[in-house]
Amino acid sequence: MFKLTLDDLPQEHFGEQALKGRIQLSGKLDESYLASLTFWQREDYINHWNESLKSVLELEPKVAFISNMIDPEQGSFIRCYVCYTLGSQVGFQEHILFLDELSEKFQLENIHTYIHDRQTEPDEDGIMPS
Repeated sequence: MFKLTLDDLPQEHFGEQALKGRIQLSGKLDESYLASLTFWQREDYINHWNESLKSVLELEPKVAFISNMIDPEQGSFIRCYVCYTLGSQVGFQEHILFLDELSEKFQLENIHTYIHDRQTEPDEDGIMPS
């Protein structure tokens, strides 16, 4: 089971409006997050997720489900959950896309090309990816 949801009613978070979201994966992952409404509205997130789901079903090797979208002209990063196709299975990892590390200007339609390959080794702090 894979479930990605957003509440209907916004809440204030550090002076900005945001929606509480939740991602659930077959009992292995159950996390909450806040999706900013400064650049995208609820419908934008859902439309993006629907398009991303189509890419997963087409067996694209890595697909981003944006969980917090900011204005790429003003912000420094975008948060997402990345779905990696692993044969007949898929794996998910949370990802922070740092916009200043891109070799080109951010384009939403190219987001999947900005995503790193799946991390399977511990990070510099020795923490294994989920």
